[in-house]
Amino acid sequence: MSPVPLTSTCYANIDQLTTERNTSPRGIVASDVYPRAAEPTSGFRFDHEFSKIEISTLAHLFNVAQATVEDAMAAAITRRWPQATSLDYFPGRERYQWDREDRHESYREHIQRHALLNAATSLSKVLPVVVRSYETEGCSPWLKWRDRYDVTFDDGSWLSDRKDPVPQQAKENLLGNKIAQQETLQDQEAVLRKLGFMNTAVDALFPLYGRWSSPDGVTVEITSALTERTGAIGRCIAFAKRPSHDLWLPEFWDDGYYDHRSRQKSPFAPFVWAPETESLGIDLSDEIAARGPGGRPRLGIEFTRSLVLMNEPNSCDWRKTDGSLALRSQVWGSWKPDPDHNRHRHQDDGEILWASPDWLDATLSNLNRRLVFTVTLDRVRNFL
Repeated sequence: MSPVPLTSTCYANIDQLTTERNTSPRGIVASDVYPRAAEPTSGFRFDHEFSKIEISTLAHLFNVAQATVEDAMAAAITRRWPQATSLDYFPGRERYQWDREDRHESYREHIQRHALLNAATSLSKVLPVVVRSYETEGCSPWLKWRDRYDVTFDDGSWLSDRKDPVPQQAKENLLGNKIAQQETLQDQEAVLRKLGFMNTAVDALFPLYGRWSSPDGVTVEITSALTERTGAIGRCIAFAKRPSHDLWLPEFWDDGYYDHRSRQKSPFAPFVWAPETESLGIDLSDEIAARGPGGRPRLGIEFTRSLVLMNEPNSCDWRKTDGSLALRSQVWGSWKPDPDHNRHRHQDDGEILWASPDWLDATLSNLNRRLVFTVTLDRVRNFL
């Protein structure tokens, strides 16, 4: 059977559906009036943690009493199960440490999640989304709420679809032999070689930024910044003498920029941006999901623009206008059992921003700057 080609009408319908999905049906209004307190009339009881977090968030979105949402959810459930008066009607039990990132949910939790989405649909048809007068700037609160119950990417791909293979550097053990029961690192040259700083091939990529844990439990953090060529060595010597809590390099922490007004003065200038990965979708709970695809490390926005670096959609590479490689952002990870907390998991993620050595040398020369970097190695329970 031959595939049916998509026509322009199909694309138009998809665009229309996307617009409707991304837009609150009744729009968005600003109001500083809060809803009156009320008690639910249904008498239906929902799980405490879910009510405190998810139901209250939806009530805030439409500026209604939480009881309004609870009654709408109860109506959705009792239409299908008239005998239900609480979630105890369904298999499963209430959890008091519920989290949206949990990998599994019981049948009762599945029911209340879908009842919440049903209530949101009903409320959106008759009520506008409400923001306070001091919240009128920024992303759409409707999209922000909706994305909590959707996969991360608009094209339907999952975080696990866009992660990369684990690089060799993250597979290397970094601990040496114990001395008097005290764990130690391998010698400095061996560690730097394993991290990709020494004795590498001529065309090997250079790590500008990185965060991961080695198989033997050493946490690796690499950060780089820029400094003027004149006096660079002296600044680095002075920097190395700082106490450990003050041994930091600036990054583009302010959404890809650096707000000098609110940041502590530094003798170095930021070079790298590692975006926050907080607003991720429900695919974060996937067993093989990694956070990194939701915000790959890269250069700051102004650097990327001024250096004319191109990044194709869904690509981990930034290239020059002639197509040659400048940067590669590699992210990986998955959920693994937490060795310190029975029956819990932790996300064993990692990320590295690599630079082509030829591109990096030429860029530093054109900027008249030198690269400065720190490498921090830490071991849980034992500081190295």
